[in-house]
Amino acid sequence: MTSLFALDHAAYLQPRCSLCWRTGPATALDTPADSLHAAAREHLTHAHPGAPDDAVEIEPGRAVIGWDGIEPPHEWHNRVFPPTW
Repeated sequence: MTSLFALDHAAYLQPRCSLCWRTGPATALDTPADSLHAAAREHLTHAHPGAPDDAVEIEPGRAVIGWDGIEPPHEWHNRVFPPTW
């Protein structure tokens, strides 16, 4: 079954911790993976010491109703749905 949020239809990427279900800041699709993984490690170090790095998943996302197309979708997402890290 094909995911509704497949990467080829994504507008941004967002890290999500599978331990506390909190989300990190959304980033543009072309953001280097190293910066996403560094943010994930920082969250795990502070919130879940000793947790493995794979406890944070990088999820593709799409802008939803309310995005007017003026600002980049990841910036809109961070403004409307502030990250919880």
